[in-house]
Amino acid sequence: MRKKLHCRWRHLALRAKLWLVVVTLFINGAFTSVLALDDAYIPWGDSQHLGTNDTIVDTNFPIWLGAAFKLGAGVWDTNIPAWYVSSETTNEAALAVLFNPALLTNSLIMNLGFLDSSNSSLSLDLLLMKNQVMTTSNLVDNLLAGSGADTSRTFNVSLTATNAVGLQLRRGFGSILIRDTLLSPDSDGDEFSDTEELVWGSDPGSALSVPCGAITGQVYYAGVQPGVIYVQAATNADTWASAYYLTTTLPTNSQATPFILSGLPLRHPYFTRAWRDTDGNGSNDVGEAQGTNSPIWLNVNVSGITITLSDPDSDGDGMPDWWENSQGFNLHDALDAMNDTDGDGITNKYEYLRNTSPTNASDINIIIYVNADIGNDANFGLISSGTGSTGPKRTITSAFETAFSGDVVQAASGEYVGGATNWSVRNKTIRLVPNGTVFMK
Repeated sequence: MRKKLHCRWRHLALRAKLWLVVVTLFINGAFTSVLALDDAYIPWGDSQHLGTNDTIVDTNFPIWLGAAFKLGAGVWDTNIPAWYVSSETTNEAALAVLFNPALLTNSLIMNLGFLDSSNSSLSLDLLLMKNQVMTTSNLVDNLLAGSGADTSRTFNVSLTATNAVGLQLRRGFGSILIRDTLLSPDSDGDEFSDTEELVWGSDPGSALSVPCGAITGQVYYAGVQPGVIYVQAATNADTWASAYYLTTTLPTNSQATPFILSGLPLRHPYFTRAWRDTDGNGSNDVGEAQGTNSPIWLNVNVSGITITLSDPDSDGDGMPDWWENSQGFNLHDALDAMNDTDGDGITNKYEYLRNTSPTNASDINIIIYVNADIGNDANFGLISSGTGSTGPKRTITSAFETAFSGDVVQAASGEYVGGATNWSVRNKTIRLVPNGTVFMK
């Protein structure tokens, strides 16, 4: 919506003053053709920066900034400092910023610090000059939400209109208090200021080059599925096919591996996930261990992310899908966990937990590992080291309780309760084998 300036500013004096400033700047050569990438910070009402004719002056203003000043009603409150308009004021009031249209030809990022007053109205307009006629184009009807809090907002202002020469903050009604404004040129229109791009090492003159960050962390997996681990980051949870990704492997004798996903454009939410590519086809298939993490808003480099992989179990019967697939069981029938397919007296679920075959009755006995120092009785004791569910148990008693007749309990060096190497527990014959120096008491 575009209107003649006098439709916005009814007072001829205000229009004449703005026009005079624009013409003067052109005559004095304030508008040049030199490219400047610096930001412009305007501290409204700061006593150290108050100039003549209600202007804000600063020797550090970049060359593209022509002038910053107030129009009409409103006062400089040097105590805050700020530009303030009381709710009783009936005259029109505005802040204006003029810039060099030859330099700012694409976009400008504006950050405004203000009091979010209730029952008030503050508009943002683009100032246009064409055929010696000053007009405005409204960008935001009302910047205020009425929270009553001291706040700030950021706007991306397109300057593709060749006759754009400035911005205007126009008070409609109510009390208005504006503290400061930060204006940042965005020469390539990629919604990153030139200054940001220089800091992050991207090209401020190319929209194809944007600041990028990284997400670092670790993938944790305590299961037994093999394969390369894929780690992915996507801006949408439904678009994994186009996600950023890397591959990594678990170090030997470790359940955690570090990862770093770099080259991620900033100012996006990223969904992260990982899976173990057991079949080696490069895709996340049914049954493969997988895990996700909560969405991450990437504004700076993010570290310390943990993605825990787990084995999918579609029917919740305690047997993961990959294992049921390998044994020909039904992924959606929880009752098959209680079956004893090979008739060896051990249910299918316990065959999985013990890492024995549910279809071979002769594959029944296992070694149960115990370690008094690093073990946990909640573990299954299937491996001699590690802290996951397959890791060693802590006590010999727990190992005996879960063992079947004929099993071997292997105890690592340490101090345990017990006094023999052959035990009979609940009619089970179990052999205890020390692996190192084992103390019984």
